[in-house]
Amino acid sequence: MHAKHIFIDTSSILFAIENRKDIFEIIDAEFDRSYIRTVSNGVIDELRRIGGNRSERGGMARAAIQMISDRSIHIDRDSKRPDVWMLKISGSASGDIFITNDTALLRSIRAKGARVFRVSRYGISNR
Repeated sequence: MHAKHIFIDTSSILFAIENRKDIFEIIDAEFDRSYIRTVSNGVIDELRRIGGNRSERGGMARAAIQMISDRSIHIDRDSKRPDVWMLKISGSASGDIFITNDTALLRSIRAKGARVFRVSRYGISNR
């Protein structure tokens, strides 16, 4: 039996933090806890790059890295480019869920027939 995953993109994590939300709490409230929460190594790299800035967005990225390390979030260590990673696995995803606030990526994943959502100010949306 295939373990089910929720794959989370950088854009969703940062959007949630920007709106003073905890993306992992939102996910826990919306989806079954049997799903494995997963980010790619590329997401971590992107957050580290952004976190190197002293801007407000840099602070959000550092907070995101801390959130990921404080929780049992699976990191796919074999992936470097988050968008390519999500597109690749969405073609074979059976029951998996994808969360991204990148509109182009969302449309591409949806076109492959996968379940994809975005984070809104109010929680999770499939619009």
